Amino acid sequence: MDAVVHRSGRCVGALLIALLGTALLAGCGGRLDAQGHIDRAKTFITKGEARAAVIELKSALQQQPDNRTARSLLADVYLKGGMGAEAEKELRRLRKLGGTPAMVRLRLARALMLQRKFKDVLETLGDPGRLPADQRARAYYLRGEAELGRGKTVPAAAQYRRALAVDPALMGAHLGLVRIGLLGDDYPLARKQLDEALRLDPEDRQAWVLNGEYHMEAGERGRARRAFEHVLKKDPQYVPALLGMARLSLAQGDAPAVVRYARQAEKAAPGSLIARYLLALGYYNRHEFAKANSVLLTVLNGAPGHLPTVLLLGATNYALGNYEQARMYLNRYLAAKPDSVPARKLLAAVRLKIHEPKRALQLLQPIAAGASKDRALLALLGEAAFGAGRYAEATSYLKRAVAAAPGNGRLRTQLALGYLASGDTAAGIRELESTLKVGSDVHGAAGLLVRTYLREGRRAKALEVAQGLTRKEPKNPAVWNMLGALNLVLGHDEEAGANFERAVALDPKYVLGVLNLGRLDLRAGRSDRARARFEQVLKLDPANVTAMIALATLRYRAHDLDGAGVWLTKAHETAPKALRPRLLLVQLRLAKRDAPGAMDLARETLAAHPDNPVVLSVAAGAYLAGGDTTSALTALTHLTEVAPRAASAWYRLGDLQVRLGEHKRAARSLAKALRLRPDFNLARGVLALLEAQTGHAKEAMALAREARKRHPDAAFGYELAGDLDLRAGRYAAAARAYRTGYEKAPQAGLAAKWYAAERRRGATRKTVLATLRAWSKARPKDVALDLVVAGVLTDFGQRDTAINVYRGILKREPKNVVALNNLAWLYSEAGNPQAIRYAREAHKLAPDQVAPMDTLGWALVRRGRAKAGLALLRQAVEKAPNNAEIRYHRAVALVKTGNPGAARRDLQTLMKSKADFPSRKAAEKLLAQIGQGSR
Repeated sequence: MDAVVHRSGRCVGALLIALLGTALLAGCGGRLDAQGHIDRAKTFITKGEARAAVIELKSALQQQPDNRTARSLLADVYLKGGMGAEAEKELRRLRKLGGTPAMVRLRLARALMLQRKFKDVLETLGDPGRLPADQRARAYYLRGEAELGRGKTVPAAAQYRRALAVDPALMGAHLGLVRIGLLGDDYPLARKQLDEALRLDPEDRQAWVLNGEYHMEAGERGRARRAFEHVLKKDPQYVPALLGMARLSLAQGDAPAVVRYARQAEKAAPGSLIARYLLALGYYNRHEFAKANSVLLTVLNGAPGHLPTVLLLGATNYALGNYEQARMYLNRYLAAKPDSVPARKLLAAVRLKIHEPKRALQLLQPIAAGASKDRALLALLGEAAFGAGRYAEATSYLKRAVAAAPGNGRLRTQLALGYLASGDTAAGIRELESTLKVGSDVHGAAGLLVRTYLREGRRAKALEVAQGLTRKEPKNPAVWNMLGALNLVLGHDEEAGANFERAVALDPKYVLGVLNLGRLDLRAGRSDRARARFEQVLKLDPANVTAMIALATLRYRAHDLDGAGVWLTKAHETAPKALRPRLLLVQLRLAKRDAPGAMDLARETLAAHPDNPVVLSVAAGAYLAGGDTTSALTALTHLTEVAPRAASAWYRLGDLQVRLGEHKRAARSLAKALRLRPDFNLARGVLALLEAQTGHAKEAMALAREARKRHPDAAFGYELAGDLDLRAGRYAAAARAYRTGYEKAPQAGLAAKWYAAERRRGATRKTVLATLRAWSKARPKDVALDLVVAGVLTDFGQRDTAINVYRGILKREPKNVVALNNLAWLYSEAGNPQAIRYAREAHKLAPDQVAPMDTLGWALVRRGRAKAGLALLRQAVEKAPNNAEIRYHRAVALVKTGNPGAARRDLQTLMKSKADFPSRKAAEKLLAQIGQGSR
């Protein structure tokens, strides 16, 4: 950022020099008859009391609106006070009242100059050669000022020289040439004209200020200071000298002095944009970014085209973390100055902050050739290349940056990251160990080294690094916290707790230590203690979003979704730009089955972060939940563009493409996922089933064999082969594959698939139950397997035995919704009144699930409580409109509550659907009983 401030300071100088001439033009500004008011105004003007003079002159004009003397004097007062617009208004009225061109022309040009209407100045003056001799020199001079204001130094210099040819003693023309000399680095011209100006008037304030500017540009800061102070001794409120001192202080790095002089200048000239801009620079260099930003906005409002202000607004918003605002200002600046290195660097830093490394790299590449001596640029290039996945390129840049600053630990840590990402773990470890020896960025390097050792399986080395830090800095809570975090990862919860307690004992206000103690309690199921810890964090740091999210997690685990939402909303309101609370709110809305709300928040977040992979991933999930497959497809497609090496992104895209019938594209996406991660079995399974679906049975089975070859002791390859065999009607082969898979890695899902295959191939009840009982006996704690066994027993009509299995499950897991629901159904079928109790418990635990809703509703209907049952069954049909059995249950409830017409419509719908469901014959019989009715 030094570069930004330095260039901005230079721009201040240029702007000050270009506008200083305006100061030359701007000098200071009862019941009587009109002439009496005019006479009093003249007295006030002589005393320098401009406001009183204006009041008198306006009083005169109220009595005599056409009084040319009053209007002329009022215009002069406005000109002297720098009020260009007001002066222009009076002068144009004066001209309408018959004021001569000689009386109006030059003063109108001065009024327009004050408003920076340079083109209008030139049109007003016309050709000075045609003017009276006594106006010619001033007219040439004013044309020079206007040309200089337009940035045209060559025609400006020509006009100044013509003015001097007419009047060699015209101070303004000499000073105009001084400004041109300084702007064009023509110091001999500037010096010559300054000497002449000071010869003409040794005490001219503008000349002394430009003398200070001259010495400052020449690097002679002492002489510059003396020049400005020479003026301020005689006139402490002279604005150009105050601005000169502010700029000099900026060059000397004295931010408090910049603020002091800029404030004085603004007080003396409340509308001075230059004073405000310098004040903003002073605030910026004092790291008072919010103040700087506020002042800069007023400058931009007054001078929308002032590019240094736009650039500095980019810098202040970056410093404040307002990255989207910073991006807007910097893009605007680069549109006007595309070759600006500081702006490109700053915008690249913004892009990195908003997780757009590819765009950052695109910004930096045009200036990469000049990076050899720019350590900051090399570091940015390295970070951007790393984020874009170009690890070799990143390492090359970072090596050069480290060579330029070998003692910079942060750069060394970044270089180590580059090595690690490119697969050169040994080089990464060496670089991190060197960083620890250098002694800079010790904690960052140590943390990365610990993680690297963990990834390499070198746990002892990881502990050695962390423990070494505690020996070096035994009173630093951060190092004990790091050791605790490592022990937590290693599963050493007791040691981790002791480490975190040590950190908090060293500093009771050490928030990270308290947070980690809370996480440890959360992990151990100590919910009350965890909540107390997180609440303690919020007392220490009321804006701690991590603690709010942890409290939301506690409420979520307690099935209090509304309570979780309160904490997540608070976290979002506390940090509205933070992504994690927003994304968790999206997921919470999905958990509450509020898909529209989840999609709305996802769209809003995606609009602000269109290239963020995590946002794209969460948004895609929300769109899918809400049935918006078009938006989901767009999001997942873009996700593969911004994260092309993320196998999971390609898998999700392929899976959706299968659902949408885009089979060729799906095959390409899934194949890409497998190339990126050859052991990605989810992708392999979907691709195999797609191949089978599209008639490529051999290719599908080859994928299953590949899975078995890669992981011979895993179940997946056998399960996939079983799925393919089952699809092809090879039930015996499917059963063998599922059984082999189960024997490799016992899973309830495989047991259920094996049973389905055996039933289809006609296996006997005895054979199936013998196998399942043997499997269950070998895994007495496998509740999921017992649920499969109970379901099979129910299928085979052994309901009493199934009831005993479900009761056994509930002794181990009293809140198992599946067991509660299925036991309730069996009791209901048997006419056992306990059905309602178990069904109600299942519905209470899972109020949004259709199965418990139907079971409880049907049980109530059967027990003579049809009205209560109907309310539940209506909800169930609404949630599962295509479930024929539930619709039949509702029809029965409708008949029992006296609404046969509605029941008839339900039953007719079922008969038309040709759906096969357990109660179809009962439905036909009921329809016959109540009659078909009118059609």
